[in-house]
Amino acid sequence: MDSVRKGSMLALIFGIIGLIFGVWGMMFLMIIGSILALVGGYMGYTLQPTS
Repeated sequence: MDSVRKGSMLALIFGIIGLIFGVWGMMFLMIIGSILALVGGYMGYTLQPTS
């Protein structure tokens, strides 16, 4: 479970960085990818173990 949280934190960090550079350069696909990375990182970080 710890590796899931580490990966989620990396996805959140790189999602924020990509969002900043995507808006700065107005790259539409980079903005969409960053939003998806932020959503996935958040979902992975708040994941509750079932067992």
